[in-house]
Amino acid sequence: MHETIKQVPDPKNKDKKIDKKWNLPEMSEYKWKTAGECEEIARALGWGLRKLGLEQKDRLAICDDTKEKWSLTAYGAYSQSMVVVTVYVNLGEEKMVAALNECNVRVFQTDSAHLQEVLDNIDDLKDLHTLIITDSIEKGKGKKAAEALRKRDINVLEWEDVLETGRKERKGKEEEEKKVAPKPEDIAVIMYTSGTTGSPKGVIIKHKNMIANVAASDKVVTFDSDEDVYLAYLPLAHVLALILEACCIYNGVRIGYGTPRSLMDDSVKNCKGDVRALQPTIFPVVPAVSNKLKRAVHGKVGGAFLPLRVRARRLPIPSCLCSSPAFYPLVNGGSTKTFISTAVVVQFRFLVQEGSGAEGPLHFHLGSLGLQQD
Repeated sequence: MHETIKQVPDPKNKDKKIDKKWNLPEMSEYKWKTAGECEEIARALGWGLRKLGLEQKDRLAICDDTKEKWSLTAYGAYSQSMVVVTVYVNLGEEKMVAALNECNVRVFQTDSAHLQEVLDNIDDLKDLHTLIITDSIEKGKGKKAAEALRKRDINVLEWEDVLETGRKERKGKEEEEKKVAPKPEDIAVIMYTSGTTGSPKGVIIKHKNMIANVAASDKVVTFDSDEDVYLAYLPLAHVLALILEACCIYNGVRIGYGTPRSLMDDSVKNCKGDVRALQPTIFPVVPAVSNKLKRAVHGKVGGAFLPLRVRARRLPIPSCLCSSPAFYPLVNGGSTKTFISTAVVVQFRFLVQEGSGAEGPLHFHLGSLGLQQD
């Protein structure tokens, strides 16, 4: 992390700016795994979860930033017909405890930053016996908390330990996986809402719901396994990110993981932001990210932007979007296809936004995927 100082608007005086310290990450280059490698890891994790005492229909909770370890663990749980309980990282201690208890969660995957929260509430977590930590406990923020939890007879394991245990357990037992494969009526996910309007509620999503959503997406979007790249950074505890990632996996689309804090070049140090480094063709957006992209483009190119329109559907979309042949931005009255790629060096093919009444890139509408198939 690199500490830097930026000027930001003063919350007490909008006409004034104040200095604020920021910690900017320095990111490595993207490193890729094949689909076969990911499947092996996921299935091994499923066996690792079994070794921890979980069985079919048991519930594993995940409260973590979007990353490959989140997805690999989830698919490992699916492979053993276990249920994944999703919890937002910023849900809050009280609501997190309520969600874990309501689902009788015994195994909880999170990062070291949440260990102190777990320790502070361990007396109220009636069923919890194991924590899986996705970053280094020794180097992370929760080393002391981990030691205290172990003294309370809570297993605190690193993700890699569960993976290695699972690989040993799986040897010679691959055929047994067919016996525990999930059925359409089985629950895949219990997704807890953000709780902004009250207590968070667990929404049940069955495997048939997941499959129906993925199948319906093929009626809306044509994915290209050779060309498309998806940038995953929105919370996987939200159904939009969860289903979109499943669509990409089904269609063989490459997935790169990022964070909202490292998307743009001005949010990192000595490296490219996630957007320029990965150059995704499929990109999920929310209003805050759309605004961040627009600021980045304005910062590099400047000038006034007239609204873009999707040629095929004539849908208005934000002026920060893309320069693939389907889009024609008008910059200061002049037409150019290379304007956005010059600004952010990326060519989006699809921008995905959850269905709402707001104006935005509605090429792929989650509302159209809310199907069930018997």
